[in-house]
Amino acid sequence: MEYTSSKASKYLHSYVDSGVKDPVPTYSHLVEEVKKAHPTLAYIHVADAPVDGGVANIHDTDSRTNGFIREIWATGPEGNEAEVGRRLISAGNFDLATGTDLADTKGDLVAYGRKFLANPDLPYRLKYNIPLTAHDKSTFYLAGSVEARGYTDYPLAAKDSVQITPHL
Repeated sequence: MEYTSSKASKYLHSYVDSGVKDPVPTYSHLVEEVKKAHPTLAYIHVADAPVDGGVANIHDTDSRTNGFIREIWATGPEGNEAEVGRRLISAGNFDLATGTDLADTKGDLVAYGRKFLANPDLPYRLKYNIPLTAHDKSTFYLAGSVEARGYTDYPLAAKDSVQITPHL
């Protein structure tokens, strides 16, 4: 069986000013058509508003989340989500608690892109509740640069920073 995937962010207009004030109709149609045309597509990777700079936290507003995409994508022909096997990968400034909650309640996979970039040992840090290093957005996408800054110089957690009780 062949699988592939797709990634989209309905909130890119906050950066490129696409003029779309309400992305729900456009992205609802897109997801419905992709679902029809590619029934074996393994997953769709979507970014909630915080990833694109819109709000500080995914829980600040319900109107800028991807719940409507999840409903369209994960539901099978008989309305049964479990038998379909399609997954949504959600990115959106998650921490351990919000990411775990989304995975547990919605069945999503959770992307930690920027946090993973700044914390190359992210699974270890989450497991042992070690504070995360903040990312430096000014080092993202340095066109033409050969300087090892931003993508390769974030530190690993100090061995003595481990909590006694793991969270995962």
